This record gives sequence, structure tokens and C-alpha cells, in this order.
Amino acid sequence: MDRILKILSGYIFLFVIWIFALTIVSCSPAKYVPDNNYLLSKNKIKIENKAVNKSELENYYLQKPNKTWILGLRVNLFFYNLSNVNKNNWFQRWLRKIGEEPVVYDPYLAKQTKEQFRKYFENKGYYYTEIKDSVTYDKPNAKVIYTIVPNEPFRIRNIYYLFEDTSLVTYVMKDTINSLITKGMLFDKEILQQERGRIEDLLKENGFYNFSKEYVYFDAKAVSGTKWVDITMGIKQYIEGDVDPKTKVQHHPRFKISNVNVYPDFVVFKNSSDNPGNNAGDTIQYDRLNFITKGNLHIKPSVISNYNYLITGDIYNFKDVDRTYRNFTSLGLYKFVNIEFSEPENAVRDSAGFYPLNVNVELTRNDIQSYQIEPLLTNSSGDFGLKSNLLFQNLNLFRGAEIFNLKLTGAFEVLKDSFYTSTVEYGAESSLEIPRFWLPFKSQQFVKKYGPKTLLSFSINHRTDKRYVRTYANASFGYTWKGNRYLRHSVYPFELNFVSVNEDRSKDFLNSTIKGTPLEYSFTDHFVGVSRYTVEYNNQRIGLVKNFMYVRNNFEIAGNTLYVFSKNPNGENFKDSLKLFNSPFAQYIRDDIDFRFYNVINAKNKLVSRIFIGIGFPYGNSSTMPYEKKFFVGGPNSIRAWNAYTLGPGSYRDTTSTKYSKYKNIGDIKLELNLEYRFKMFWKLEGALFVDAGNIWDINKNSDIPEGIFKWNKFYKDLALGTGFGTRFDFSFFLLRVDFGLKIHNPSALPSQEWISFKRKLTLDDFAIQFGIGYPF
Repeated sequence: MDRILKILSGYIFLFVIWIFALTIVSCSPAKYVPDNNYLLSKNKIKIENKAVNKSELENYYLQKPNKTWILGLRVNLFFYNLSNVNKNNWFQRWLRKIGEEPVVYDPYLAKQTKEQFRKYFENKGYYYTEIKDSVTYDKPNAKVIYTIVPNEPFRIRNIYYLFEDTSLVTYVMKDTINSLITKGMLFDKEILQQERGRIEDLLKENGFYNFSKEYVYFDAKAVSGTKWVDITMGIKQYIEGDVDPKTKVQHHPRFKISNVNVYPDFVVFKNSSDNPGNNAGDTIQYDRLNFITKGNLHIKPSVISNYNYLITGDIYNFKDVDRTYRNFTSLGLYKFVNIEFSEPENAVRDSAGFYPLNVNVELTRNDIQSYQIEPLLTNSSGDFGLKSNLLFQNLNLFRGAEIFNLKLTGAFEVLKDSFYTSTVEYGAESSLEIPRFWLPFKSQQFVKKYGPKTLLSFSINHRTDKRYVRTYANASFGYTWKGNRYLRHSVYPFELNFVSVNEDRSKDFLNSTIKGTPLEYSFTDHFVGVSRYTVEYNNQRIGLVKNFMYVRNNFEIAGNTLYVFSKNPNGENFKDSLKLFNSPFAQYIRDDIDFRFYNVINAKNKLVSRIFIGIGFPYGNSSTMPYEKKFFVGGPNSIRAWNAYTLGPGSYRDTTSTKYSKYKNIGDIKLELNLEYRFKMFWKLEGALFVDAGNIWDINKNSDIPEGIFKWNKFYKDLALGTGFGTRFDFSFFLLRVDFGLKIHNPSALPSQEWISFKRKLTLDDFAIQFGIGYPF
């Protein structure tokens, strides 16, 4: 223990020295700044108008200072200065790559930045804005201050419309309620550009395949002597085609889908001399779709039809194109999805005035079958071992885009607490994902709109060691579907878990080690039959630097279905309990909600907060919830100053310190609060500062841990508080995380030691190191 403390103290000392050295070097960063030049240390904006967002203006700087970390340390610059620019070996190049060249103040770029600001304000309607720049020199640094005084902005007084092609009037004018332009608003040119895009989308939803925002223009006239502007939105006539003899204009053509050709294995055509455009190959017609293939059709036509929105005879709608893209991509079967449109030569309008439009849907498959071997090193509460997984996947098992997964697992673990005896574990998991609902009636429109899937899974795991022999089996059947762009639902009407223990080989463990603990119920033969519903909301827009939130609610109820088939012999493990096949089953209700908010400050800085609340209540056949369904805290994805299963319930403090103490650190109620500031550093390295709080409690007043019972007048005193910092290595395909946690308030400590105090020496128990893959939340 003392040796570990010395090692940990040594690392902390080195870290402090490193920060001190960086501070010293960062304060003298002018190693590669030319003589009579200055290092740009800061840009600052002073503005009187609070309506303008300063963060938007920061995007218009033509010269920004070197990146800084916490405490203003210019670490990237430090690494660059650490290199020798006169040497070009791999180490010097690596230092310069992860570092950042000093930003030398350039007066010309400062003047150009002023012009950028001026254009920004003009685009927002603030003409004749006064902008001044001043520089403060403090060798070797230069600080630039931009002082901005916007004048009163121009606003829109009247909105007029001019249609060269009057056939568009109906579509545009009936949708003016959704217009982004309103009377009295700022004369904001960016909003005008957005309105052009909205008009393009509107018309493309109504069959105008060739329409683009380039046909939309705005004419603005300032009202003399005022700050008002009258604008006219005009739409030009079509640039091609024949002139209408009556109106003397060229009308924008509308289109209907004519032929839809599907290439379910497009790579066959792409790699051959045949031209897909000539429909080379065999053609199979199904539900107004032309399937063009060479050889056997690898997928059932009904699957493509169910997920396709481009229907022969329908008016062209660009949203149908987007929906079709997303549907085919969601199948997981295709590597690339491409949809091309073409206008037939010498095409003529039909009686309703529509031109035909041909569609080619080109689908390039992924490898249907794949194998993978995963060798792993494991560490479970200090017990080290080896684990290997053999994975098999088939993406089209029954030619219906069914995804089948099979995993075979074998593990070997050394238990140091059992005199270094070994544990052997092996098992199998299989799952089948079907891209439709298994229902007694057709649901084609539902499949097309919501992308439902039927999920079946089965797993069995056998574990044997010196203490016990235990087998765990699971079978589940459920559905999942998307509610809209941000919502996803999952319903599992049936999920059955069964635990079987070899009592003859586990007697000592069952009768002495865990007797009377909540873990006892997990080592008796029993069933857990669950029905659950999960809803997820995630409004993240990939590729956009924008705030977003994630909310997940999971509700489950257990035992009611099994109750119908049960009988009531004399219970042994569950007192007076009902039994199924001579084994008791659990009954409980459980609900938890996970709320996360991601405040995206900019592309390199993010503030993430999370609230987790969960509660479970046993009833009927159970006096307590199954061990595996109870809540716990601690570990890499929870309160990181504590290891998993080492905190709670409430202010419970274990005085026995046995190897089974962790089995008491579970509860029926969980409250957790997390706040984490994430920031990019250099190379592939990211940093984080975090604060975690929370705990678990028992809901049963007859609990054998009275200090762990939830009480409204004291639960807040039981909240554990931890803080720390973390590092993440982002390798794109996965993220490796290390978090260092420090306990600030420990509710299970002695009253005099609950809060951290520098009056006493820190011990190893005050710290925790967590390793993880991916972000904690």
C-alpha cells in the first residue's frame, strides 16, 4: 500500500513539475518570433449592441492567437518551440506536427479583420457601423482590441412578390405563413439566402425537379430618410424549353416518376463492360419496380419495395429521395446507396402537364458474411484474466436483409482472493434482427415510414470456479422503430432470464459466504420474466456545431406473465413464493431516466451535463429486486472517484472489508449528477475536467442496512461528491479514456473525515483511476 502511495505521489509530483515547466516556457514563447515582431496574444471585442453575438464575430478573425489550455498555457506553442526547426528527423517533425507555429501579429490582417466585421454587420442590416482597432504591446506580446459601435439597423417595411412564371404563384403564396421574412425584422441578408433555399425545397416537394434557388432573387430599396427597406422577391422563368404561346414565358416543368430501376448488386455492372444505363442484365418486375440483375436476385423484392418511396406515377418530391436514402442505408446491407435521375430524350408532357422522370437506384452490397476473433485482457476488481470472442455475422440470412450475429466466448480468470485459483467461463450469444414487424397483418406503410425491426436473441453462459458453478440463460423478443427524426422506440413484450446453480458444488459459498445478503437470490435457481419499453430522444445533427440533448427512459415490469403459469408449493429460497417449474420468479417494477445536455461551445470545447434518476420496487412474489436489476454507482461511466460497487447505499460504511462487501453496495433508488468540460489539446489527445455527485438507496424500510434507506430529510446528506481530470486518445474508430478521480465528500466515511481536508494526509482510498472505451456519457 505504501509503495503504491509513493508511486502515485511521484506521478502527481511529476505532473505538477510538468505544469510548472509549461507555465515558465509559455511565459517566454518568442523563441521563433522574428526580431522587431510581436506574438499575437489576444483578440478582444468591445461592442455596445448586446443583440449581436460576439461568438459569431470570432469566426471572422483573419488571425487568431495560439491555442491556449487551462490557466492560459500555450502548450501547442510550447511543443513547437521544443523542436529544432533546423533539423528534420522524425522526432523534430513530430514535435512540429503536434505543436503550433507562433502567430506573429500582422497589422494588415488586423485591418482586413475590420473589413470582415463591417461586412458582417452590413449583412445583418447594420450599415455605417463604426469599427476601430487598437494594439497594446507588451514585449513579446501584442493584444488587439476591436471597438465596434453599430448604428441603428435597417428593417423591412413591405414585402412584394414578382413571378415571371405565374404557374408558381399558387405554391409559393399559399406557403407564405412559413416564410422566414416578416415585416419589421432586420434586413438580414443571411435570412434572405435561407429563404431562397426554403423556396427551392418547397417547389422540389411539388414536382419541380429542376428548380434551384438561383431562380430566386431579391430587390431591395431603402425608403428615403428612414431606416426602412422595401423588398421584392422575384422568381425567374425557366431558362430552357419552349415558350408558352399564351403567357410568352418558359414555365418551370413538373415531373412524375416514370420508371424505377433497381440495381440490387450494382458492383456487378460497375465492374463490367455493360452500361447500367442501358439496363443490361435480367429484369424482374415487382410492385412497379424493375429489378435489374445478373444471376440470382440476392434479396427479396418485397424488402426493397417496403423501404422505397420512389413510386412510378407519383409526383417527384425530393423528401422522398432523402427518405429512400435513409431507409436503404438503415438496412445495414449496403455499403453505398446512389440514386440518379434522368429525363427521357424527346419526352413530352402528359395530359396533366407532367414530364416523365426515370430513376436508377444503385445499391452496392457489403460483404454478406464476416468472421472476427477478439483476444482480450480482463481486469475485474483486481482479478486478471484472458478472454477470447469468436464473432460471426451474416447480413442477409434469409434474403430479407436479416442480420444474424453469433458470438462464442471463452474466458480464464485468476482469483487472487481465492489463493490464485482459476475461473473458467464459456458461453454463446446469438441475435437476429429482422427489418420488419412480425405481426399477423401487413404493415408496409409503417415499415416504409418508421423502419421497424423485430429483434430476437438468445444467450447462455456457464461459469465455474472453486466457489460455485452457475449457468445463466436469456431469451428475448422485441420490436424497435423510429418515431420521427429524433425519436426511437423499443418494446420487448417478452424477455426471460433463468439462473441455475449447482448446489452440490456451491454449498460453502451459498451457506456461509453470501447467506443473508442480497446476492443470495442471484445464486438460487430462479426466473426473471420481463416486459419493457424504452424511448430515446436525440436531436444531434451530425456535422453541425450546435447544442443538442439526449433523453432515454426505460420502464420494465417483471413477473406478471409468469404469474399466470405458476403454482404455490412450499418455497425454500423465496419464502412462501409462487414457482414456475419448481423455481421461484421475481416480480418488480423499475423505471429510469437518463437526461444529457451537450453545450457545444465551439468545435474544440464542449460542456456536457447529465442527470440520471432510477427507482425499482419489488412486489408480490419478491421481497427484493434481483441483484442484477438493482442500481449501483461508481466506475468509469458513473461517479469516477469511486470504483464500481464501492459506494452506498446511503451512508453505509462496511467495517468487515471482506471480498464480498461489494455485494451490499447496491440499491433500489439511484440519483446521479455529472458535469464534464471537454477540450481538444494536441495531436489525438483530448482533456476533460469533471464533477460527479450521487448515490444509491434502499426503498425497503425493513432493509438490513438502515443507514442505506432513502429518507427525504437526509438523502441530500448522503450525496457523494467527486472531481478530477481525464485524458482521451481519439483514434477516430475508437476512443481510449483514462480518468483520475478524487473524493471530495464521502458519505460512508467517519463524520470527521467525510469532506476532504488538507489537514490530513491523502490516502490511496481518496483516489481512483478509471479506464474506459468511448466517452462516459
